[in-house]
Amino acid sequence: MEKRKQTNNILGYFKKLKPTPELPELSESKVVDYVSDCNVESTTNNPDNVKSKVNDPDSVESPSDNLVNVPDINPMDIGLLIHQAVKINSNKRAELLMTIWKPDSTLKFPQSGNRNLKFQLSWLTRWSWLRERGKQKLGKLILEHFSNWKKAIEEFNKHENTNYHKILKMEIQHDRKKIQPIIKTIILRGRQGIALRGHRDSGLIDLQHNTNDGNFRALLRFRVEADDKELTDHLQNAPRNASYLSADVQNEIIDVCFDIILKQVVNRVNGARCFTVLADETTDIAGIEQFSLCARYLDTTKMIMREDFLKFVPVSNVTGKGLATTLLTTLEEIGINVKYLRGQGYDGAASMSGQFNGVQAHITKHYLLAHYIHCSFHSLNLAISDSIVRVCSSSTHNHLKLLCPTRWVDRHDSIIIFLELFDAIVDSLSEICTWLDKDASSGAYQLPCAIRQPEFILATFILGHVLSSSLPLSKFLQTKNIDLVEAVQTTDNVVNIIKQLRLNDESEFKIIFNKVKSKCDSLNIEISIPRTANKQKNRCNVQVDLPEDYYRISLFIPFIDHFLNQLNDQFLNHRSIIENFNYILPSSNSIHNEEKIKQLVEMYQGDLDCSVLAAVSEIKIWHQKFTATKDLPKNAIDALQKCNVSIFPSTFKLLQILATLPVTTASSERSFSTLKRLKTYLRNTTCENRLNGLAMMNIHSDIVIDLKQEDYA
Repeated sequence: MEKRKQTNNILGYFKKLKPTPELPELSESKVVDYVSDCNVESTTNNPDNVKSKVNDPDSVESPSDNLVNVPDINPMDIGLLIHQAVKINSNKRAELLMTIWKPDSTLKFPQSGNRNLKFQLSWLTRWSWLRERGKQKLGKLILEHFSNWKKAIEEFNKHENTNYHKILKMEIQHDRKKIQPIIKTIILRGRQGIALRGHRDSGLIDLQHNTNDGNFRALLRFRVEADDKELTDHLQNAPRNASYLSADVQNEIIDVCFDIILKQVVNRVNGARCFTVLADETTDIAGIEQFSLCARYLDTTKMIMREDFLKFVPVSNVTGKGLATTLLTTLEEIGINVKYLRGQGYDGAASMSGQFNGVQAHITKHYLLAHYIHCSFHSLNLAISDSIVRVCSSSTHNHLKLLCPTRWVDRHDSIIIFLELFDAIVDSLSEICTWLDKDASSGAYQLPCAIRQPEFILATFILGHVLSSSLPLSKFLQTKNIDLVEAVQTTDNVVNIIKQLRLNDESEFKIIFNKVKSKCDSLNIEISIPRTANKQKNRCNVQVDLPEDYYRISLFIPFIDHFLNQLNDQFLNHRSIIENFNYILPSSNSIHNEEKIKQLVEMYQGDLDCSVLAAVSEIKIWHQKFTATKDLPKNAIDALQKCNVSIFPSTFKLLQILATLPVTTASSERSFSTLKRLKTYLRNTTCENRLNGLAMMNIHSDIVIDLKQEDYA
């Protein structure tokens, strides 16, 4: 039988190569870090199987001591890839070599040898070049791991004096001097919120002609005129491909500034081991839905409450589940440990506060201790707004001046200004009525007819009188250094004042009515009782003889009653959350309710390092400390100042959680103002990374950006 001729396809002309294992994705939640004297044994490409073992044969420790316990994982540990058969591309190799990573201070380094010597974390600070690389022939400390801790200091000093190390250090310093003026200019512009680029800002800078090519280049020329020799030399002699003036370099520097600032904020949040997330959403000038994220936490170094902006996140899925996923994913991406999430602060939108499908509901499913608290400032606004709509809904012209839809402080100011300028407004509208312009005159004719009604004038004066009691509360709720207990107590004080207005309704309304009567007399407006009928559905039909009594019953009392009900309803959830927390405050009158204290301790037992019985006993001793003094802390923040964490660790942690619970989302809303200043009509195409970098520099102007950091290398 004739042998069939073998047919070849195109793949037969290529050499078959053995597949090379790719670099596995290193997840912070899975990778186990280890120090340089540990070997990594990986049976699969799954980082979960990475184990750390001490390599020293003289080690006398037990097997359990050889395992390195690392609480905080970082995928940038270059030791994970030493002696591993993995392929690393150039970008990843550069990132691993240049990214500075330090183990956490809680890391327990393995001991080796008979003397149980080990690596010292302080060496990374003393010899920063332990993370540098050179261009010369490399040896120990670079190509090989070092584990001879007996001669560590001697070898490190020897390496520091090598020629290639000194040359490398000089090259780095020389290159940094070139770019430092450019970095400082970008930081200055970012701090002040000034636009950077111009219409034509490419190529080298012409120092002879002052053309309008953007603020960035204008500021560089100004530095040159101010005799900045380093910058002048760089701009005159730099090659076109190394001028560091391009938009790409600007974006890289802005990104680095963002990373530096964010890193400091994240370190403070993680250091507190207890934080609250504040979130709100808005639409920018480009129509993109921006999700503003902030964190409220206790700064343990200064013992003050901080509410720090984290970043803007563009979102397309604005459902409760979509926003919750975005929120948690973003917190994990920027490095915040979400297991310490103890509170959520949002407004009352259905997608945020929904009981079943809102953001708070989805997050609470995974983090049971992350209590949702409706923004107290929004609660106050809703209480006032709903009362106004209920009482004044019959008027189609409630205001002449546009009122802020979110900040009731501005609304109160608008009402005060309206009352002060009431006579001038009426005169101006009367004058406009005589104009030949039909649209203006007809509109001006309708407005005086509405605002000259006694009901409108009385309702406006009632608002001005009652809101003067709530204005201090509105301003107080926007401050950062308050806790939820103090916010509820201040709200209760306002409620008590409003109740006094209700109890003394006749005398209080008489003051208002006399002011309105004087105003109406000056405008020739008669205050009379509307016509009554046997069956009346559109207005109050009370049978009285005096106009004062009629409007007191029909306007003043309903507004006061509804306002009180709304305040109690809106802050009901706030009171239920702090009910048990009240018993750990020394100012509490119910310090002997041991059952309530026990319930609180059991709820947060995972945050405490002792048993329930020990924590309850500690809180009793904490209360006993204040029996002989009258100077009692009134809120959690004041109590933290007097709580020694070494003596009362459980009490301190519970007070910290109470202080961290959100009060308002004012910080998130303040970031909207920054967003509007940065992303304007002329800058509506600003990319998200650039926007976040600029916002971070503008909002966190108190955080110093160190130009000597390796991040700029």
